Amino acid sequence: MDFILMTEGDTPVGLTHEHRYRELVEEVLLAERVGFDAFGSSEQHVALGTASVSAPEVLYPYLMALTSRMRFIHLVTLLPTRMNHALRVAERVATEDILSNGRVELGTGRGNTTLALRAFEVDPSENKAQWREGIELIRSAFLNDVFSYVGEHYKVPPRSLVPKPLQGPYPPISAAAGSPSSVETAASMGIGAIMGGLYLGFDLVENMVKLYDDTLAATNHPYPITPRKMVAVAGGMHCAETTAQARLEAKPLFEMA
Repeated sequence: MDFILMTEGDTPVGLTHEHRYRELVEEVLLAERVGFDAFGSSEQHVALGTASVSAPEVLYPYLMALTSRMRFIHLVTLLPTRMNHALRVAERVATEDILSNGRVELGTGRGNTTLALRAFEVDPSENKAQWREGIELIRSAFLNDVFSYVGEHYKVPPRSLVPKPLQGPYPPISAAAGSPSSVETAASMGIGAIMGGLYLGFDLVENMVKLYDDTLAATNHPYPITPRKMVAVAGGMHCAETTAQARLEAKPLFEMA
């Protein structure tokens, strides 16, 4: 079991983003000192008053330079083509992998808020196909010195990824999986599944874990796989000088969730 500190840098009205980011850095450094195994943040956009981490690919290298042991997990990188081109994701993750001495993992997703999807002009009917092609392209770029890809959304002629990641065969890749069908999809592709926890109920999560294992074992994978199961049993936490202050500060965030 790994203990992961996950935050989206929630920034209530009245608090500056500069102040919140300085706090976030201190939180991560403390988390490494007290024994957390990893840190992760989602990628959120135009979320005024709530999540402020819109560029984790910029934040992570800064934190990697200040830490030595913790792993850094993208929870998750959004793969609609208008938000992140898959080749750019591959380049960024490979660079992070080198700079962190092999401490990065790539969680991926399609995007789950119309707030962000509409801002980037993403067609919700296409984001699942774009996500799947993005995974295939990223993995091919990681594995092959010369790769190419032809799909509906990506058409890449023979090229080489520069730089290549440090971890072999490549940094672990996972997918956000909040339903049995998405768990099955991740397992069939030979990637990990980030399965959300308490709000789904333990029985459903247990069934999803079994479905993942069974599907992974039953699928013929013609390539190296990195099947990392992540069962996220999350608990909210807000720290302050006193319990009363913590409750006062955290209440608006929990009401907004």
